[in-house]
Amino acid sequence: MAWFEEYTTWLTTHEYGIDERDHGNNHSAWWVAQVAAFSSLTGNNKHLNFCRELFKNTILPNQIDSEGIFKDEITRTKPYSYSLFNLEAFALICQLLSTDEENLWNYNTKDGKSIKIAFSFMFPFIIDKTKWPYPPDIAY
Repeated sequence: MAWFEEYTTWLTTHEYGIDERDHGNNHSAWWVAQVAAFSSLTGNNKHLNFCRELFKNTILPNQIDSEGIFKDEITRTKPYSYSLFNLEAFALICQLLSTDEENLWNYNTKDGKSIKIAFSFMFPFIIDKTKWPYPPDIAY
């Protein structure tokens, strides 16, 4: 347990951890997912609350556009893979940080951004990747 507490402290205080938190694309989402998972394990409500607010007020509104597209991910060399990777982080965040009082699966920003629109955008391409309208991943 101590290792998870120490690692979470490192993630939240060291310049490398803070750089990941503030990176802006899937790095930031996965930072929240990690800190939320380890804080849940160790019972650190301060970090859980911080992660919840960071997701609602920064990660979600800044990473998804009005159509549900992860705008930073579709400009990368593997736009499909990175979009799915980020969607996975968002799903984990919603699962870890939802409470009886606040269900992040149903959370919407004031301008209507939500994990639901991200899933709605990606779903057709999960079913049939050939319909992906952006450049293909360089690895495939």
